[in-house]
Amino acid sequence: MRAQAAKQANEENLFDTVVMALNISQTPNVTKIQGEIASALGLKLERDESARAVQISQSLKKHKRILVILDDIWEPVAFEKIGIPYESDEHRTGYCKVLLTSREHDVLYKEMGSRKNFYVEHLCEEESWSLFKKTVGDSVEKPDVQPIATEVVKTCEGLPVAIVAIAKALKGESVGVWRNALEELRSSTSTNIRGVSKTVYSCLELSCNYLSNKYSNDDAKSLFLFCGLLGEGDISMDDLLKYVMGLDLFGYMNALEKARDKIVSVVNILKASSLLLDVVEDGHTYRPPPSSYFLEEEESNGYLRMHDVIRDVARSIASKNRHRFVVNEDFSLQEWEKRGFELRNYARMSLKCKRVQELPGGLVCPKLEFFLLDSNESYLKIPDTFFAEMKEVRVLSLYRVDLTRLPSSLKFLSNLRTLCLYGYGYRSGLKDIAMVGELKKLQILSLVNCEVGALPEAMKQLSDLRMLRLRHCPAFIPRNVISSLTRLEHLCLRNIFHRLDGVEGGGRKDWFYELKHLSCLRALEVEIPAGSYLLAEDVSFENLNLTRYDIFLGIKMESDDPRRNTSTRGLRLDVVKVRHLVKWFSKPLKIVEVLDLRNLHDIKHFVHELDCHGFLHLKYLSVFSSTTMQFIMSTLEMEMESAFPLLEELKLRELHKLEAVCHGPIPVGCFVNLKSPEHTEM
Repeated sequence: MRAQAAKQANEENLFDTVVMALNISQTPNVTKIQGEIASALGLKLERDESARAVQISQSLKKHKRILVILDDIWEPVAFEKIGIPYESDEHRTGYCKVLLTSREHDVLYKEMGSRKNFYVEHLCEEESWSLFKKTVGDSVEKPDVQPIATEVVKTCEGLPVAIVAIAKALKGESVGVWRNALEELRSSTSTNIRGVSKTVYSCLELSCNYLSNKYSNDDAKSLFLFCGLLGEGDISMDDLLKYVMGLDLFGYMNALEKARDKIVSVVNILKASSLLLDVVEDGHTYRPPPSSYFLEEEESNGYLRMHDVIRDVARSIASKNRHRFVVNEDFSLQEWEKRGFELRNYARMSLKCKRVQELPGGLVCPKLEFFLLDSNESYLKIPDTFFAEMKEVRVLSLYRVDLTRLPSSLKFLSNLRTLCLYGYGYRSGLKDIAMVGELKKLQILSLVNCEVGALPEAMKQLSDLRMLRLRHCPAFIPRNVISSLTRLEHLCLRNIFHRLDGVEGGGRKDWFYELKHLSCLRALEVEIPAGSYLLAEDVSFENLNLTRYDIFLGIKMESDDPRRNTSTRGLRLDVVKVRHLVKWFSKPLKIVEVLDLRNLHDIKHFVHELDCHGFLHLKYLSVFSSTTMQFIMSTLEMEMESAFPLLEELKLRELHKLEAVCHGPIPVGCFVNLKSPEHTEM
C-alpha cells in the first residue's frame, strides 16, 4: 500500500519529494528511521541522536512539498525524536505531510493523533474468490473441488497474503488433499499473535507445513522458519549464506557455491509460495551491494523480505520447534536477569538491545547454536566472560557493539563456524584479533567497519576457512597469511588498503602474489586505491578457476553503479600496462562481463592485444583516456568469427587517436545487443 501511495504521489506530482521509512514494527528504531530518511534526503548524519533529529528537521523545512511515509507502526512514534516537524507552524502551511500505516487504528488515532484516517478493508467474498481462483487456476471450478475451495477461502477472512499462500500450497493437489486441508483449518488451535486471527494463522501454518509434503524434505520449511528469526526489515542473501553454512541448515556442504545454489533454489520455492518476497528497489533506502554470489539478474537484488503477518506466524510455529528460539526487538537488562534460566533451553537467539550499556557477566546456554546480537549504540560492552557457557555456538553475529577488544571467552567457542562482526558506522578500533586464530573450526570470517590494524599471524591456523570478508577495515596483511588459507573459496577485501603506503615488508603486494596458491578460490572481490598497489611481475591468475570476481585497481567502487548489481565478473583497472594486463588477467579477460579500463597508453588494437577470442561474455565496456589506441577491433588484420555478441553498453572517452571502432567489415553477430554506444572527445 505504501509503495502504491508513493508511486501515485510521484506520478501525479503531488509532492516534490517522497521519503519512506519501512517496517517500523513493534519497537520503533529511531536511529534506523533517521538513517532511511537521511538516505532519501542525501544527508550525512551526526552520531548523536538529538543532533541527527535537528539535521533532519532543518532539511525537511527546506522542502516546499514533501511526503514522509512511516510504514507498519505498532507503537507510538515520537516525531520530535526523529526530526519530523509535525506540529510546527511550518507544517500547518502544508509543506510537510506524514502518511502512517498500521494494523492498529488506536495507535494512530488515539495515541498519535492522526487527523485523517483511511481504512484499508479486507477483500470482500467475491474479490477473495477471484484472487484465489487466479492463483490456483481453473481446476478450482471442478465440481468435487469447488465446494471445498469455497470454504477454504472463507477461512482467509479476505486477507490477500493468506489467500495467496494457501492457494499456492493447494494448487495442483488432489481432492483428498483439499479435504484434509479444510479439516486442519477447521480444527486449528487459537493463537495469541496480535492482529492475526485463528483462521488466518491456520492458513499460513498449513502453507508452511505443506512445504515438506510438496518438496519431500524439510529444507524449505527450515529456511522459512529461520528467516522469521532474523528480525524485521530486509533479509540479506549474503547473511543467509553465512548462517546456513555455519549451521549446516541443509546438511553438510563442502563448497560455498553449492550452498549458494541450494539457498537460491529454496528461496525460489518460498517466493513461489508467497512466503518470501523480493525487495523492490524504491530509491529511498540504502542497502550495501550484495556479494558476487547473488548478482544474477534473474534471481534478485540480493535481499528478501517477509510480510509482517507471515513473519509473526513463522515465529509462532518455530516456538514449538525442536530448535527453540527467542526473538526480541527490545531486550532489556532486567529481561536478561528474569529470563536467564529459561534461556538455557534455547538453540537460537536474535536479540536487539536498545537500552543496555553493558551485558551481564554471561549466559548459561549449553544448547545455543546461533546467536545474533544487535545494538543501536556503539557503547554496548561485552564482558570478558560472556561466552564462557555457550560452547555449542556455531554462528555468532554481533552488530554495532563495542569492538575495541574481543572478549577473552570467545576462545571457548570451539565449535564456531561463522563469525560476523559489524562495527558502528564510524568504525570500531578493534586492534587485535589474534584470538580468532584459536577458532580452529571457523569457516566464515566477516568483518565490517572494524579497524583491525593487521591480520594476525595466528590466522594461518584457520585451515578450514572458506570465506574471508573485510569491508571498511584498514588492515595490513603480513606475508604468507593469505597463502596459508588453502581452503579459501571467497576472498573480499574492500576499502582496507588506504593506510598501507610506506609500510615496509612488502605486505602491500605479497597477498596479491599469494593468490596463485589458493587452488580452491572461486570468488574474489578486491578494491585497491590508486597509488597504493605495487604488483609483482609474476602475479598470475592462470591456475585459478575464478567463477566470480570484482577487481578494482586504482578505480574507486561506485555503490550506485547499476552494473555492479547485474554482473558477477568485473575488472576496473587504471594505469596498468598492457603487458601486465595480459600477464595477470588473461584468463579472467576471456569471461569478463564488465570491463572498465583507464589510461591505456601502450595499446593500438584493443581486441587483438587483449583477447583474440573477441570478448564473448562482455556486457559493458568503458575505455577512458588513451593516446595510442587506433581501433577497438580490426577484421582486416585478424580473422574473427564473432566479437562482442553480448555487449550492451560501450563508452569511449578521450581516445585521441581512435580511427574506428571496427576497422574493416563487422562480423555477423557482432554488437547485436548494443543499446547505448557513447564516444566523447575532450
